[in-house]
Amino acid sequence: MMDAMEVLEPHKLIAGVPHFDIGMACREAVVCALNSLRMVRARVDAAEVALSLRLKTVSPLPEADVAGAARRPSTHGSKVRERAETASAIPALENAMERGELSGEHTDAFTKALKSAPPEIAAELKACGSSLVTNAIELMATPDEFARAIATEVVRLEGDDGEARLDRQRRSTRLRTWTDKQTGMWRLSGRFDPLSGLVLHGRLQAALSAMFAGATPANAPTDPGERQDYLRALALIRLTAGSTERVRTDSPPGPSTGKSDRAATASGSAVAGSAVAGSAVAGSA
Repeated sequence: MMDAMEVLEPHKLIAGVPHFDIGMACREAVVCALNSLRMVRARVDAAEVALSLRLKTVSPLPEADVAGAARRPSTHGSKVRERAETASAIPALENAMERGELSGEHTDAFTKALKSAPPEIAAELKACGSSLVTNAIELMATPDEFARAIATEVVRLEGDDGEARLDRQRRSTRLRTWTDKQTGMWRLSGRFDPLSGLVLHGRLQAALSAMFAGATPANAPTDPGERQDYLRALALIRLTAGSTERVRTDSPPGPSTGKSDRAATASGSAVAGSAVAGSAVAGSA
């Protein structure tokens, strides 16, 4: 754990940052300074973790105190708590943050992997933590690269056939909903096993074809990617309302219960069924 004086005297955290006239600096000097700042951020992450661990013993609401002091949303307090738990479970990761070699984002990647893995795999992954951290430091891995290395290690630890993998994927199925406090929009995020994904994808694509064949709403976004996201959202609304009737091109769709809805829904089920059957055939090939 970090020395108390280092935490309480911030200037010690930035002692290694070079001081120079930025307007006169060459590329090498600027890159060197940026690298130093990266290390400072990592050490600040470590200091925050150390302070949060102390708050657990002296505060009735440690996560709220962390978020409030940082002027961040309440979720920040939860993130720092999870960083502390992961760093405590993997000392090499905690030490790397303190030295400025790996950041809080690297720790978040490990936290995410541990939360997603079955208990027995998570325990083995913790045991591999030191070697994963050492490799990440040697390769100067970004948080995303570190996450991919951890995912590769999880696959190696699982080391079994496709059926067992599908079973784990089904157990890892999740769907989360929340209201965005900034925009007021209702949001959802989910993950599904491949076969269930094929069913959902097939029905959604069938609904898109039935609703927007030959025309799209006039108020659809002009960007191709954004437009597809918009139409997909409208199709999902209709599907959950039991309707996929073709819509007017000048306004979003409203509820409907016509014959075309039932036909499109049946078509979606048929498409999905065909996709799943195709997957089964491919799997047995």
